[in-house]
Amino acid sequence: MGMEGSLLNNFSALGLPATSILRARRARAHPSDVYRLKAIVIHHGGAEGGHFVALRRLDGCKWLHVSDESVTVVDEREVLLAPAYMLMYERASKPH
Repeated sequence: MGMEGSLLNNFSALGLPATSILRARRARAHPSDVYRLKAIVIHHGGAEGGHFVALRRLDGCKWLHVSDESVTVVDEREVLLAPAYMLMYERASKPH
């Protein structure tokens, strides 16, 4: 999987740290709120058709590649190189 269009490359282009932990930057968010990447949706194909798969965090640091017919363990480097279609975060810090 190449770097073009990867999560790692997109984080860099946006000036974000190349990690799966982000601090809140929205005006309404509390400055100490921390969000952890929970899942990534990836689309393979084009506008006329294709296939969606997901990379999903399990038990803190283990990542799973989830497709229609299989679930396999992947390392975080593969997650950071993924051509992300959609990112899903969960708040890692407690509400204020």
